[in-house]
Amino acid sequence: MKNAESLINELRGEYLNLTQDIAKAEFADATLPFDKTEHENLRAQIEYMKKYAEVVKLRAEYARTKQNQEEAKLPQLDLNPFG
Repeated sequence: MKNAESLINELRGEYLNLTQDIAKAEFADATLPFDKTEHENLRAQIEYMKKYAEVVKLRAEYARTKQNQEEAKLPQLDLNPFG
């Protein structure tokens, strides 16, 4: 299993790629001469991409929260030799 930071970084990259793809698709929808069916299909695709991006974001947030909770459970070591 990947460590939390690796997973979070991969999810962040996937989210950024998705948001770029969504922006491109929305631009295409606004500027290209699609017929009604093409327009409806592209709009449906964009909505599914947005929902998927939200799930990717939620997964990254959960991984961060879980990592923070696990770190909070670890004993704190006092490494100060003078203290």
